[in-house]
Amino acid sequence: MEGQFQGFPASAFDFLRDLAVEQNKAWFEDNKRLYEDTVRWPLTALIADLTSAFTRLGVPLQGDPKRSIFRIHRDVRFARDKAPYKTNAGAVLTRAGGKNSPGLLYLHIQPDRCFTACGFYRPDPAPLQMIRDAVMATPRNYQTLLRRLADRELHLALDEDALKRTPRGYEGVTDPVLLDALRRRSFIVREPLTQEVVASPALIDRVVGFTQKARPLLDFGWKAGV
Repeated sequence: MEGQFQGFPASAFDFLRDLAVEQNKAWFEDNKRLYEDTVRWPLTALIADLTSAFTRLGVPLQGDPKRSIFRIHRDVRFARDKAPYKTNAGAVLTRAGGKNSPGLLYLHIQPDRCFTACGFYRPDPAPLQMIRDAVMATPRNYQTLLRRLADRELHLALDEDALKRTPRGYEGVTDPVLLDALRRRSFIVREPLTQEVVASPALIDRVVGFTQKARPLLDFGWKAGV
């Protein structure tokens, strides 16, 4: 499987644009082969090639197409928007290869909005508390982490789900950097991807390079016990 990724073809983005308009089962079933050939297959090949590259580099991230790729079908049981299909393709690579392993590399493929992200996205309460404890136990280490990321032109993404108030037990904290960390529910860095890059095998090196730059963030969380 390694070495098979050649890029996402233009037809993949045409399919996703059309799907955003059609949003019905009959159309999707008529075009399912197009989805498999132009979206899912390249994503599967990309996961395999990235897993191989990370293994060679000693980066503890791996993917399994059966577990790593997000379903194209939306869960609409509790959603106001009942559109049945996502208009993007996504996948994660983690230490265990599944979606629930903390510390991830995320790939997002969507017309005019491709990007990759790395870090800890909405971890469960226990691992989130481990990160908070690590921040407060070694504030200098956390601030050093932020500087290392900034030196690599990476910054923690805005957390729209952040707490409005400081968690109980930390009321005396006044440092704005630490307050931001304590209120976060996600610790993620992102990098946009042009369609030109996504359409070529160069995407592999681009994602690997980004992951290496973001590695200190993963290491911080993992060393905290996450």
